[in-house]
Amino acid sequence: EQSMHIGLDVKAWLDQDLVDILIIGGGYTPFTLDISDYVELAGPYGVPIYPCINMGTVLNDTLAVSRALASRWYHADADGIYTFNFGTPFEHKTGDDLIENRSRLYASFYDMGDRTTLVGTNKLYRTDGPVYEHYPFISADPPLPAPLRRGASRKISLSIGDDVETAAQAGDIADLPLDLHLTGPLNGNPLSTSLNGQNLDSGELVDGNADGSGFIMRYKLNAPPLTIGQNTIEVAIADDERNDDGPIMLNEMRLRINYK
Repeated sequence: EQSMHIGLDVKAWLDQDLVDILIIGGGYTPFTLDISDYVELAGPYGVPIYPCINMGTVLNDTLAVSRALASRWYHADADGIYTFNFGTPFEHKTGDDLIENRSRLYASFYDMGDRTTLVGTNKLYRTDGPVYEHYPFISADPPLPAPLRRGASRKISLSIGDDVETAAQAGDIADLPLDLHLTGPLNGNPLSTSLNGQNLDSGELVDGNADGSGFIMRYKLNAPPLTIGQNTIEVAIADDERNDDGPIMLNEMRLRINYK
């Protein structure tokens, strides 16, 4: 009802020729933001669509993440990108530290201003995690974290804007690692993971906490089955006979697209 109310308000403004540009908020969970309804709504009026990236630093991956978001949204027919608090350093940096921080983070502006400058650049696609307690009212509901239990699987959508199949055919892809970030009692039981209905080879345990509570399973993908646009990743506990020591939590998915 809330989404419908917002949509009706926007249409009323469009009907009255009151909108010159439509900036789509909800950028606190940018990878969960679906702009298709807004594109369909504003398209007939010729009003450009600018979805919002609102995020702080992402470890050392802000550049690759912002490229991925821009590529994803251009593929969904966005006209440009809007940012708010982009890479804001909340450590109160000043002087040379502030200049260095901004130079590093804002480097992505040279890439994401146009869809053509994004082609062939390394990217990091993610699923969004939870936002601050009061932000779900202004953001899309992220699909993760989610529990994995015996006898049930979890399907997660991951949309990308890179034409990986064409790039792979041309020999331009270095690798396509998919990382699943998990916590809980693994107990040596592998996961059963598929991409767009095709089973993936067993993942490699590449990282974990010293106490064994956290781990990352990495899968080396190919294109196909990975494709531009919407992809579905299905994850389940492979061993139906495992002792149920509690759920394994799937906290995040990260897909890197690394070009040669």
